[in-house]
Amino acid sequence: MYTLTPSQVESYHRDGFLLLRVGEHKLVDPVKLAKWTEEVKSWPRVKGKWMPYDEINIKGERQLMRTENFVDYHDDFKKLVCGEALAGILGALAGEDMLLFKDKINYKQPRGNGFQAHLDAPAYDHIGRIEHITANFAIDPATIENGCLEVVPGSHKMNVPCIDGGRIDPAWEKAQEWLTVPLEAGDVLIFGSHLAHRSEKNDTDKARASLYATFHGKSDGLDLRQKYYVHRRANFPPDHEREPGKDYSQGFKTYGFAAPFSKIADAAPHTKLEMDISGQSVYIAVGSNVSIPRYSPYLGICKARSGAKIQHLRRLGDGIESKATGSWNLHALLPPGLDFFLLVASLNGIVGGCAQANYAAGNTFQDTLAQYHLSLSEKAVSLDLGLMVSEGVVAEDKSLLASMRRLGHLMDITQGELLAILDYYCDPALPLLSSDQAQILIGLETPAAVQAKGLLLTDTETFNKQNIVTNRIAALHGATSGEQATETVLGWFIAKIAEVLGLGLCISKNWLTREFGVEIQVFLLLGNTPIQEIAKDVALRPTHRSDERAEKI
Repeated sequence: MYTLTPSQVESYHRDGFLLLRVGEHKLVDPVKLAKWTEEVKSWPRVKGKWMPYDEINIKGERQLMRTENFVDYHDDFKKLVCGEALAGILGALAGEDMLLFKDKINYKQPRGNGFQAHLDAPAYDHIGRIEHITANFAIDPATIENGCLEVVPGSHKMNVPCIDGGRIDPAWEKAQEWLTVPLEAGDVLIFGSHLAHRSEKNDTDKARASLYATFHGKSDGLDLRQKYYVHRRANFPPDHEREPGKDYSQGFKTYGFAAPFSKIADAAPHTKLEMDISGQSVYIAVGSNVSIPRYSPYLGICKARSGAKIQHLRRLGDGIESKATGSWNLHALLPPGLDFFLLVASLNGIVGGCAQANYAAGNTFQDTLAQYHLSLSEKAVSLDLGLMVSEGVVAEDKSLLASMRRLGHLMDITQGELLAILDYYCDPALPLLSSDQAQILIGLETPAAVQAKGLLLTDTETFNKQNIVTNRIAALHGATSGEQATETVLGWFIAKIAEVLGLGLCISKNWLTREFGVEIQVFLLLGNTPIQEIAKDVALRPTHRSDERAEKI
């Protein structure tokens, strides 16, 4: 039987943890430990016994994350956890006999989630404000790559600020020096319930598991384990034991503040829920009518993003990032069986101009994602929204609103009309839609309505005149003077601007290059250069005129 040295006991009380290598303590054969773990992992889900908990991985798949309360159903684990050898080690550290309080195996699947920085004690305080000791056995090697435990030495003596139960304040977490503790299979790390610890996600393609056996002093009571699991099963049971419609949010606050239980699904309603869905933190307001907890009456989400303003080619991906990446991340993170999944896209993906091709791509991705959801027999709909005239960036810019209205093919959409549409598609009683019902075009005029507005460009004198000229370069060669050539190009340029109101930098530059075979300096388009000067620069290029005429000009 292994006996601790005085220096080891001193080290534990100084640092808050003690590492014992498998060749040193010889409490268990690592091969047998792995075999026992696979046996527990394969157990069926039955009510009232062991407690398996799930997580949602980055692919949106539900997978086993933990098994609790299993020792009483596995003789070999019980001999290890409740045996005299481990009891002697823990008793030497605590100064009294220790009793088993709780037991769990954490499974870190490939790409599985990590555990946020936290203290264990707050999750046990409802049973009694006492000190606990945990023995963490590495079933598989725990490395930096697969998310080994990290600790703050001596933090058990500090006043560690916590939020949301035992989750540590991020400001305090950031200010500390964290020590990574890699373990080989069979190694055991012993630490107290007030030691700050965390772990990163498993970034490898191989799963790993860890056994955590937590103990309390015999002087604190004899039935604390039973009290703990009675309370846990009632307030935060495994998924297969939960009652539909029952609110388990309070149990999540007690037991799920750091572990990667399906967080979005199990979290309590908040005034705002922070989520990182496309590389940026996004706050989603949660009210009484729409809630995020999985076991509340309604579960769903509405993903919306307005058009992105591109001022540099390096930001070309912004419009796609917020739409495509953000929508896909929600799809991956949210659990199956949603009451609704609304993707607020835009008509830009149907009838948009090439100046916003990136934004159009993001919107069509959302349309396709809704169809993919349907193929999985999951509810989804994409709402291709048109011109909002009472709220939003267009409504706040009168000139932009007038410009959009002049396009002719967009109806005015009010806030009340949009809310009515959202009310309809957020109804949990709405059945699974067919493929042709899951992409809704909102606010697109009929051809007859557009024609009635008298705004069709094909009916205008400018359009008809523009199409008469099929060879602009030949027309320039026919000009008798520089002034005539300038006026000709100016007319074409104005007609183009009239055709695409709000002409973008890339479109204007590309159009001039394509039509006239000339490269225009970007600064001419970026600055306040009059259109007439740009037209003159194009018209007087030597490539468009004979040498004799160019000299005269």
